[in-house]
Amino acid sequence: MATTNSWVRVNANAHKHCFWIIAYLLQDPKLQESIREETSRGISGDQIDVSFLVGDCPLLNAVFDEVLRITNASNSIRYIAKDTTIGGLRLRKGANVLMPSRQLSFDESAFGADPHSFNPERFLKDRYLRRSPNFRPFGGGTTYCPGRYITRQETVVFVALILNRFEISLPEGEEGHGIPALDELRPSLGIMSPANGADIVVEVKER
Repeated sequence: MATTNSWVRVNANAHKHCFWIIAYLLQDPKLQESIREETSRGISGDQIDVSFLVGDCPLLNAVFDEVLRITNASNSIRYIAKDTTIGGLRLRKGANVLMPSRQLSFDESAFGADPHSFNPERFLKDRYLRRSPNFRPFGGGTTYCPGRYITRQETVVFVALILNRFEISLPEGEEGHGIPALDELRPSLGIMSPANGADIVVEVKER
């Protein structure tokens, strides 16, 4: 059951994660170019070095983690095995507890004074931040999503291919419109969708 759920989460989240990464990169051409340069050695014709993109492209992976932190709204579910009291609230045996983790992603003690800002540098400066108990996009404990490996692989490959094979930019006059709003009202299995009507028009040219 856990494996099936993991695949559902990968299929439901990877394409949205790719959307948000491209959306952020469109706002910052210099960051886009830096990632293009960093990943260029991992793309050679039809050959893709996935291990290089995952293990030797720190900026790309920092963007992966930062976008995941900002757009993720995962929940964990735990079964109450025995009556338990937490903070004066009694949790009865046999019940299930739904625990949203989004609030953890904006804890200033873990992510600094600007947790609501897009800042991949935080993951570059602290290589252990990905392991922080405040960063739980894939759950934790015995239900830690095994699909986290394949979703990172497919996402970084997609982003690297897009940047190395195409020039992508916002059309003239569209610059500065910012990141689309998150649809925070719609239930999500992980990464949130953009709000209805929050489309991005993109100019794409082959390199």
